Amino acid sequence: MIDTHCHILPGLDDGAKNEREAIEMATMALHDGIHGSIATPHINPGRFDNNLNSISASADTFANSLVRHQINFKLRYSSEVRLCPEIDYMLAAEQIPFLTEDRGQKRLLIEFSTTNYPHGALAKCRCLLDKGITPVIAHPERYRYFQRSRVDIAQFSRLGCEFQITASSLIGKFRQEAQSLARAMIVEKKATWFASDSHNLKSRAPNLSAAYEEAKRFTDQKTANQLFIDMPQKIFAMCPGIPFDTSISTICTQKAVTSDYFLGKNDED
Repeated sequence: MIDTHCHILPGLDDGAKNEREAIEMATMALHDGIHGSIATPHINPGRFDNNLNSISASADTFANSLVRHQINFKLRYSSEVRLCPEIDYMLAAEQIPFLTEDRGQKRLLIEFSTTNYPHGALAKCRCLLDKGITPVIAHPERYRYFQRSRVDIAQFSRLGCEFQITASSLIGKFRQEAQSLARAMIVEKKATWFASDSHNLKSRAPNLSAAYEEAKRFTDQKTANQLFIDMPQKIFAMCPGIPFDTSISTICTQKAVTSDYFLGKNDED
């Protein structure tokens, strides 16, 4: 599997705090059957002041760390952008890394406030679409206003937005309302794909397999594969944020991908 939304780059936001935690998150992901991720640090002016330069530099450093620790984990980078007035200026300055780029069409992973309905969001999304940028709304099932009114989701769907659901919502790790909405969006064919939105090793760990099994249980194999395997692989293939080749399969041919770091066998302190 491929994870298209995670906060694994160390020190950029509320995700991995340092290199060690980021390495352990990559190792944990491998144990869950996730062989690569798109790192999506928050861009939220005034709180997380990231941009293309800071994110790409961090991705280069972390990719090098993966190689040093002989962890065969595919890495690309993008961002998770809070929909805000500054987005227009950052796009004009080409300082926002897109989720995908393909033949002039782009995807942008965006998030809204969890509790307060984002007035003007429909108009902003329409402007993005007019520029050839498809808004991918992150974790819509966790927004309280979407939980209360499916009409709002339908409006964004009709506009042409896509929806990336958090895997842990499907197995009840957020509120019951989030789980119910995640299931409903699958049944109603509004969920575009799933990702972990992982931030750490415990409460927000990089895990997709449990939700994948749950999706197979209450839908069917074809639908689950589309949401957890096929679409994420397609997104990964079109993601332009490539630090460099982190494939070290030749190094690992006679040595399984190591979990020594994760198990503490490489501790230096």
